[in-house]
Amino acid sequence: MARRLTTDSQIDQFISRVIGEANHHAPQVVTVIKPLSDAVRRRLNLLIDRVEVYERNGKLARTCWVTVEGNRYVFRYDY
Repeated sequence: MARRLTTDSQIDQFISRVIGEANHHAPQVVTVIKPLSDAVRRRLNLLIDRVEVYERNGKLARTCWVTVEGNRYVFRYDY
């Protein structure tokens, strides 16, 4: 099930969690996730755009859907 993130703080927490979990498998993932996140967030207007993250059994997974200006994108980290 997807859960909508509606604040910058929620988005920051999600990104930090993904980077933290990836760090022991792929320590360089931060060099991709952080700039990508920054680029997306510069275009993101939380009043009209959507950020949703996949939640399984009450736990957030590493899949994020972002709708910006009517276009939906998916970002996923898997190892």
